[in-house]
Amino acid sequence: MTHEIFHTFFDIDRVLQVPNVRYGEEYTRSGGRSRTWEQPSDTKPRVLGISDDNGRLMVLITYKSDLGDAWEWMDDPGYPAVFTGYAYRLGMNSIVYAMTH
Repeated sequence: MTHEIFHTFFDIDRVLQVPNVRYGEEYTRSGGRSRTWEQPSDTKPRVLGISDDNGRLMVLITYKSDLGDAWEWMDDPGYPAVFTGYAYRLGMNSIVYAMTH
């Protein structure tokens, strides 16, 4: 959470497990009490990266987190805004980071 990617434009203080559209809609219907993960054997989301020799991030990997569905379904009232907001903040941070490093 100390890497610049989490603080380039927006401050992101935790990694969220962004669910796919089906689990996202289920999450909304349950009032935030349903699961966001698909496999019970591995439920921890991660953000990983690969850096060049100078320490600049070249590849950003989100593991157990479906940012694409959050972007795609952001205008669906059944998809939770908390996940869409997180996905857009991390995406925008990635773009600003890439343009400034």
